[in-house]
Amino acid sequence: MGNWLVCTNIESHEEICSGLQGNIYCEKPFSHQPDYDLTRDITILMNRRYYYWVDLMKDIIDSGKIVKIIVVIPERSVDALITQSIHVIDMLWYLAGPFRPATRIGTSSPSFMLSADSGMPIVINMNYGANENFSMRFYADNGYVYEAKPLEAFSTAEGMEVHEPDDESPLRSYRPIINALTYVPTQLKPGLGEIVDDLLAGASNKLPTLAEHRRIHAWMRDNME
Repeated sequence: MGNWLVCTNIESHEEICSGLQGNIYCEKPFSHQPDYDLTRDITILMNRRYYYWVDLMKDIIDSGKIVKIIVVIPERSVDALITQSIHVIDMLWYLAGPFRPATRIGTSSPSFMLSADSGMPIVINMNYGANENFSMRFYADNGYVYEAKPLEAFSTAEGMEVHEPDDESPLRSYRPIINALTYVPTQLKPGLGEIVDDLLAGASNKLPTLAEHRRIHAWMRDNME
C-alpha cells in the first residue's frame, strides 16, 4: 500500500501499475491498450488542468456565458495525436464536459465539429505541421473573446478600437482591446507545482481518474484517428 508516482515510458504503464497497491499517480497517456482494469485506483497526471487561467475559464463556462469554443491543434503529425494532443483534449473535456461523437470534415488536416454533453458547440481544427501555436478560443454571449494562445498564455478581447485613416495608414482599421491575465512564471513547467501541491495535500480531485482518462482516450481513437 502507499502512494506511487509512475513516470516510466508509456508502454510499461500497465505492467508497472498492475504490480502496485495503493494510490497510483501515473504519467499520461496510460498505455495504448483498450482493455484496462478501470477499477484500479489510478489517477492520471494531466498538468494542464492546473494552468493559472483554467479555473477562471471553467467558472465562466459553467455560468452559461460561453456560446462556442474553437480549438487549433497544430500537431507535428497524426502519430503524435494520442501521446501529445491528449493534453489539449483533456483540458477541453475538463472545461466543457464529456464530448458527443464528432463530425469529421476534411482529410489531411481535418476539422471536427461536435458538442459537449452540455450542448456546448466545439470546433477542433487539426493543422498538422503548421507553424502556429496551439490555441483555445472561447466566445462569450456578451461579445468577449477569451483566448489561450499558446496554451500557457491567456487574454481577453473586450472590445474594438477604431483607427481612422491618417498619414501613416490610408485605411480604417479595427483592433481588439486585449487584456492579458497576469501570470507569474516560475522555474517549473506550468501546472507542475500546482499538481505537486495538490498531491502533497491529498486533494487531487481535479485530475482525471483512469476511467475518465480512458473515456477521453477512447473518444479520440473513435473520432480523430
